[in-house]
Amino acid sequence: MLKDKFFRNHEFLPRRDHQFYSKQSSEYGSFRTFNIHKKFWPKLTKTEISNALAVMKSNKATGTNGINTKLLKILWEGSNHWRKQIFKVLSKCIAHAYHPFQWRHTITIAIRKKGRRGTRAKDYRPIAIINIISKLYEGIVNKRMYYFAKENHILPDSQFGARSGYNSLDGVIRLVHDIKRNRGQGWALISDVQGAYDNVNISKLIVILQEMNFPTQMVP
Repeated sequence: MLKDKFFRNHEFLPRRDHQFYSKQSSEYGSFRTFNIHKKFWPKLTKTEISNALAVMKSNKATGTNGINTKLLKILWEGSNHWRKQIFKVLSKCIAHAYHPFQWRHTITIAIRKKGRRGTRAKDYRPIAIINIISKLYEGIVNKRMYYFAKENHILPDSQFGARSGYNSLDGVIRLVHDIKRNRGQGWALISDVQGAYDNVNISKLIVILQEMNFPTQMVP
């Protein structure tokens, strides 16, 4: 069952939520309209946060707000006060599909690639340092998007990369099976798209996600 929620210029938002958002960002109050699907976009749970934190590596670089993953885990697991505060902030963001502008600020560091002279821009690999809270939030949303894609059979069975429960060996077994089924004959196309992630057309990506009926909270 879909439940419509709408707010514009603080008009239809509870007072407590209005106070929360007005403190977080000057961009608050912009037009936002979306549907809430209880199955694919339920209320946030503390278990979701714990699971997302569990897969975050503690030895990663400190975020733009001076907090690293190790400290965030300590605050979540060892302090009831901070546990409540973190849960409150993330719950508000999930409930209203809101990603604070401050969280999206990154610091990019250029690291020279191994074996390169460093005389060209291509000799360096850009590493973006982001807010750790934002990384946690994005991990939660990513998990929900994966669940939606899996439940709605959006991902083909032949896709083995970037999927839990699958690995490269599964792809090799599938290839060998197909070759044997075709009496020892088969073709394999191997390709590598350079700068694939950096060259994604965001506008087209959003349209594709909408056509796949992803919940509107998952689509910017």
